[in-house]
Amino acid sequence: MVELLAKAKISPSEEEECSNGLVQERIACLNLLSYTCQFIKRDYTFRLIPARVIIQEARIIEDGVTKCVKVIRLIKKHNQPRKF
Repeated sequence: MVELLAKAKISPSEEEECSNGLVQERIACLNLLSYTCQFIKRDYTFRLIPARVIIQEARIIEDGVTKCVKVIRLIKKHNQPRKF
């Protein structure tokens, strides 16, 4: 991904924002996995706070993805074969 970011002609601030978004997304995904594991137990008693944390992490993931949408479009455009 770092190589693709370097090849795409984007500003350093856009590159940093996307890179930070990817890190943010990764951390939130790992947190989401750890929180959702508790729902697998049959004897789990539903509590509101873990549910809120799960929703919050999902929003963080979405925000991280949004930061990279423009960059991903540029990379896809850059990697498309040229038509003659």
